[in-house]
Amino acid sequence: MSRHPYTPEPGDVDACTGCGLPEGNARHHDQPVTTVAQARARVDRRAEVLISDPDRRTIDQALADLARSGRSFSANELRPLLPEGVPGSAVGPRFAAAARRGLIEPTGRYVMSTDPATRHRLAEWRGTSSTVHAAQGAAQTLIGA
Repeated sequence: MSRHPYTPEPGDVDACTGCGLPEGNARHHDQPVTTVAQARARVDRRAEVLISDPDRRTIDQALADLARSGRSFSANELRPLLPEGVPGSAVGPRFAAAARRGLIEPTGRYVMSTDPATRHRLAEWRGTSSTVHAAQGAAQTLIGA
């Protein structure tokens, strides 16, 4: 008897690699079971393709500025830094990309979105210690110059 492609191995956290939905909702895809983290990474990669280079650079610069501030932040603090026209759907994948690059890390806390179009909690982030220390060192260099 063969195992159904969506039957997880013991210890697996099963989700569809196509859409990231939990296994119970994923039977419409002919793709193997994967972990939730792998599914999210795949969704992020797909979203990355849809973000224009100018929008990517704009969001990344604003995220870098927030990370260097030493304060915790969420998309609530990022949105006002972005020019009109940057799609909100581009923000989440850029947070994930910044985390993969080691620029930011989650605080483990969540805040409610202040965007009326978004009705969910947002992860709170902070710059990694190396990001904050690099910014402080650069500031000291400018002050001493």
